Amino acid sequence: MNNRLLIQLEGRKLFHIVTLCLILLFLGGKITFSYFLFAPDESQQIYETLIQQVEGPLTEQNRQYIESEKARRDQIIAQDEQIRDDYISGKITQEEYEAHRAVYRKAIEEQSAFDQIYQRYLFLLEKEAQHSQLLEMAETTGDMYESHLADKQLQQFQNDFLLYYDIGWKKLIGDGNVDYLLLLFLMAVCIPYFLKEHETGMADLVDSSYKRNTLYRIKIVYILGLSFVSALVSQTVDMVCIMTRYDLPMRDAALQSLPAFGNCVYPLTLQQACIWSAVVRVISTVVLMLFICALCSWIKKTLPVVLLFILLVFFPAIGRNEMPQWLNPYLFPQILSGSRIFTQEGFVNLFGFPISGASIHLLFWIAVAVSSGIFIWMKMNNSTNK
Repeated sequence: MNNRLLIQLEGRKLFHIVTLCLILLFLGGKITFSYFLFAPDESQQIYETLIQQVEGPLTEQNRQYIESEKARRDQIIAQDEQIRDDYISGKITQEEYEAHRAVYRKAIEEQSAFDQIYQRYLFLLEKEAQHSQLLEMAETTGDMYESHLADKQLQQFQNDFLLYYDIGWKKLIGDGNVDYLLLLFLMAVCIPYFLKEHETGMADLVDSSYKRNTLYRIKIVYILGLSFVSALVSQTVDMVCIMTRYDLPMRDAALQSLPAFGNCVYPLTLQQACIWSAVVRVISTVVLMLFICALCSWIKKTLPVVLLFILLVFFPAIGRNEMPQWLNPYLFPQILSGSRIFTQEGFVNLFGFPISGASIHLLFWIAVAVSSGIFIWMKMNNSTNK
């Protein structure tokens, strides 16, 4: 049997009627879920309207406006009870009271949105102070590691720290969640496909064939290809839903201007962070499925592999708050989220040079991918030599 025919037969085994139905369910579910998940609510619209008034650099004019607005809104809310008493006692007219109540209701309606803006303002002030401290440290410290660390941390200030409507960017870069629908789809399709011969009692016949290694290489290529395309489609659906529903201003602003990523060690813009987050999600999905192929070649039973898949992906994600903090970066949900790698803090002193924790964790996941590939290759060769 030539390789072309083997490729065609494996393609038919993978893309049978059940798989095609699962693909349609996955696409329909993904589009529906993303459409409703990324729908902006009323509070986000209020937030967008308010922040557009101070959008851009943190100028002196913007600072004064934010501080005066904060004082004005606090005063309106604080005076409500007194004005109500004045109205009841007849010290003010009904028109004056109704005018105050209209302003008060608007202030209450906008309070949550304005508080978000004010917290962003305080965060930017804090980053300005940090920038000044790092500049001073880089100029005065005599310790080699401290000097290199200050230089490394200063890299995050290469791009502008701005005020802008950030809801769309936060959703586009990601909030640390994992695409469980995608993972369920890949689990349901890929694990039974890889272990089909073992579950149907054909494994001994396949193992005795001189095309055995070619067969399993084709299976792995199909699984990794399906994983790559599915993750790419999933990311595309999410990005289209977000980009059509939210404004994405200030694309050249620093990623660190988002408080959730304030300690990111990479000098990225918002636009670059979106691209890298999507790339990490797609590649990490492929790495996960390569790791699952290694488990399949070792265990050779569908149910145990499915249970391990759930344990590796779903259980750590559900219970991650109870996990030791040092362990989180080495769990699959950390890398599958695409965005959590940008929130990792800390540096390791390597011969006087700071190496970020994020770089170490990336090297760990590269090692996982390489080790999985080597393990599969060794299992194939060992089976062939028996």
